[in-house]
Amino acid sequence: MRMDMKERGLKKPRGCSWIPVWFQTHAFVVGDLSHPQFEALNWVVTDLSNKMRKSKNMNSDVEEDEFLLLVL
Repeated sequence: MRMDMKERGLKKPRGCSWIPVWFQTHAFVVGDLSHPQFEALNWVVTDLSNKMRKSKNMNSDVEEDEFLLLVL
């Protein structure tokens, strides 16, 4: 599929997330560092990711979707 896309000159769209916070929706695009609170957001995401990895290592028999429910 990637080869077909490349031959046709198509590119996969960059990942994007929308997060509502206090009646405002913030958009985050992969590789975009321009958000005014990027540093704080990056810290939160890194911390959550580390907690998820630690929790997953301790609960290796848990299915992926169950794992996300446990962590969040």
